[in-house]
Amino acid sequence: MKVLHLSSESTWRGGEQQIIYLVEETRKLGVDAIIGCRENSEVEKYCKNNQLPFVSLPFKSAYDISTAFRIVKYCRNEKIQLVQTHTSKSHTMSVIAGLFGLNIPQILTRRVDFPIKNNWFSRFKYNYSKIKRIICISETINKMTAVDIKEKSKLITIHSGVDINKFSPYFTSDWLRLNFKIKKDTVVIGNTSAISDQKDYFTFVKAAQRLINQKKDVHFFIVGDGPTRPAIEQFVKEKELVDHITFTGFVDNINELLPALDIFLFTSKTEGLGTSVLDAMAANVPIVATAAGGVPEMVEHEKNGLLYQVGDVEGITEGVERFLADRELAKSLADEAQKTVKNFSKEKTARRTLKVYNEIV
Repeated sequence: MKVLHLSSESTWRGGEQQIIYLVEETRKLGVDAIIGCRENSEVEKYCKNNQLPFVSLPFKSAYDISTAFRIVKYCRNEKIQLVQTHTSKSHTMSVIAGLFGLNIPQILTRRVDFPIKNNWFSRFKYNYSKIKRIICISETINKMTAVDIKEKSKLITIHSGVDINKFSPYFTSDWLRLNFKIKKDTVVIGNTSAISDQKDYFTFVKAAQRLINQKKDVHFFIVGDGPTRPAIEQFVKEKELVDHITFTGFVDNINELLPALDIFLFTSKTEGLGTSVLDAMAANVPIVATAAGGVPEMVEHEKNGLLYQVGDVEGITEGVERFLADRELAKSLADEAQKTVKNFSKEKTARRTLKVYNEIV
């Protein structure tokens, strides 16, 4: 079976990691999976460095006709049997390609927890006849998307998966304390999500300020990068928290860094599922999170983490305080989360997706 995965993004975030996981795992299961990625993108770079088959495409705009024609030509020449799109722009490109002669089934992956846009073209492209399945990465997205889908039977939920084994060699990691000269007794709290509006790092900083004002022996890490980083850095300066909150920038050793956290503080206001949370589960780090989007499908309050309403700075702060005061509670919930994450492995995601392929082709 030959499947072309389309990704139009230039940067690397959770969605791009999911594409790579899916391609690598389905290839192990016998699928000839190829990535149609944006020219000079991070995904293209990964494919080159890791010998994954790919084709580079311009993706110059949301309605780039030249990219659509190249998709048609490539699929015909390579005898592609199925196209799976992973981003809004690649979804549009595959629909336009279908209108220009791409006569093969398509699968759409839906990763965002907001409604389909209320315009003619959005409704058309989501109900396009050649799309045979819409894979939603959470039940929350499934229910939200179903409102505008005529054939509800096309919708299926397949949760995103992570590499649940990559953190185990580093469970005793002290990388953050060693590299940033943090005292041994200081509790290290952090988030590894992209620094974007949906991740609501303003709430993260407000909770940090409350804990610091209470003279708690804590240090906070914001790991990674993103479009709202300058605004968050300015907010940290305004709150006079520069000595207490560290921005690491992009890191390539998340498997070593994440287990070095004592508490994972996740403050998103919208979230398709939240694979950063799954990574924290696999890394055996206690989780305090907001109930955004699909997060409650992973985190159950007081069973495998602590869960609070979006923007609830007071509740989030109290959750961290509970873990600071009761390390046994933190450990027991983290251990339970490690059991939960086994249901969200990249291997299970691939097998469930392959089943969908077999139903269509």
